Amino acid sequence: MLKKILLLGIVLGLVAFVWTVIPAVAQDPCALRPDTCSVKLENERVRVYEWILKPGDKEPMHTHPEQVIYSLTDVKYRIYGPDGKVLRERDFKAGDTAWGPPTKHMTENIGTNVIHAIIVEFKANPYKE
Repeated sequence: MLKKILLLGIVLGLVAFVWTVIPAVAQDPCALRPDTCSVKLENERVRVYEWILKPGDKEPMHTHPEQVIYSLTDVKYRIYGPDGKVLRERDFKAGDTAWGPPTKHMTENIGTNVIHAIIVEFKANPYKE
């Protein structure tokens, strides 16, 4: 009986560990959806990637550091927070550029055009005092 309890404790401990590690690893949008995200440049300061999302398609919950988005197409999308509630809807025209703070969200293309954008994510600032 004691062996069964110990074994159950070990199994539950492993499940809890995996449960906490997998979401942390699986929040990179390019790792989650390589079909919609193509890294063009990455180094110790930035990551630049191309993002393509078809109308009606959704990105899973993911995180971003500070970022700049440059839209190549006219788009409309909805952003959901970690609790699943709508945070906002955005309209971009081709050529629009926006800055965004670090965030965790899910994105849905609610427009009729393919979202095609270039995203620049900023990594740690080496000059920060």
